[in-house]
Amino acid sequence: MRVAGLASGTIVSAMKWHLGALSMLVASALVACGGETASPAPEEEPAKVSFDMTTSLPAGTEAEHCKFVEGPAEGMLVNRDEIRFSEGSHHFLLYRTPYEAIPTTRDDGTPIEYLDAEQGVFDCSEGVQVNFTVQQLVGGSQNGDGDAMVDLPPGIAIRVPPKAVLLMNAHYINTSTQALQPEVHVDLLTLEESELEQEGGLLFWYNPFIKAPGQGQGSAQMICDLPGDVTLTNAQSHMHARGVGYEAVLSGPEGDQTIYVSDQWEDVPVEVYDGGMAISGGSRLAFTCRYDNPGMDDVFQGPRSTDEMCMFIGSYYPARPEVDLCSGDPSEPFTTNFMGGEWVGQGSASCAESLTCFQSALGQGQQALAATTECILASDPAVSPELSAAIGCTFTKFTLGENPLMACTDAFAACQQK
Repeated sequence: MRVAGLASGTIVSAMKWHLGALSMLVASALVACGGETASPAPEEEPAKVSFDMTTSLPAGTEAEHCKFVEGPAEGMLVNRDEIRFSEGSHHFLLYRTPYEAIPTTRDDGTPIEYLDAEQGVFDCSEGVQVNFTVQQLVGGSQNGDGDAMVDLPPGIAIRVPPKAVLLMNAHYINTSTQALQPEVHVDLLTLEESELEQEGGLLFWYNPFIKAPGQGQGSAQMICDLPGDVTLTNAQSHMHARGVGYEAVLSGPEGDQTIYVSDQWEDVPVEVYDGGMAISGGSRLAFTCRYDNPGMDDVFQGPRSTDEMCMFIGSYYPARPEVDLCSGDPSEPFTTNFMGGEWVGQGSASCAESLTCFQSALGQGQQALAATTECILASDPAVSPELSAAIGCTFTKFTLGENPLMACTDAFAACQQK
């Protein structure tokens, strides 16, 4: 799944997820001589599929390492994930890909250079989506010893097709003076087809328009729509080292409700909604990240801890791929991920002025995404619906191979009036 900047070719990610499993009590009453009955048999362990990755990381370095694995021949219904990783990992993600067999080359045809050929581990520090295609997140964790990303009720699971090629992706930061050998162990707790009542998914929303100004404070806000009724089962944030505050607010028929708050960028807490949080169709969810940057340089979005991120993550049901990814085009959710968002400005520029700024930003090569971010943040928050529609349409149509100048005329005209 890819989000391409028109001029910069910037890639950001998206996905969907998670798992858990239904325990079954097997009780056998055996009558003994004295009329006593035996204790119930222990609960049956849920079915699970497991994967492992071991690698090495030199002292004082940061990297992302990846490994391709193949899912079971019969496919999986993932109800919950249980992921453990040792010291040195910031987060771990497990993606489904569209490949029919484990690739030996990147998407551009260049060979994968393995760090450990026997283990199949390779460096992917440029960002997974730069060199490979991913479609759906089916597991992950920001906590080395707990708190699942995928956490769905009994009878609900994320469907993974037969023999799916999966990509393991771990972000490592070794601040010690010694080399580390980080390990990741993944258990995907699964359901049988006969147990499935409904398919679930994972909200994985990413705001690419982030700026943490040098020696200053900043914030970024994105809003995504929930067009149909859903039930949210958990929620968590994702930021990098300059993230100091996070809030997610749900706006619906009942008014505004803060559903998640955190100030952590490591060991991020997961809010679990017992019984699930029912959300009415037509509701909107706004998530805001706040930053404090003590450094001299401005910091924008990116995969490294020296960059920044702003995300909302949560398990939910029923599944809708375009909702999972806040996509710009429901028919192409994996290629237009995050393009359906509304990005809220913090300045006073009109929509027409901001649109002109955006069109100029597209010609700035590798700086196009940062320049677009500046245009959005300088806009008046009152025009965020119209400006976001114009920018989102531009990226969506370009990604789908259409000419935005022809396909987005209505969105441009509406913005010009603001």
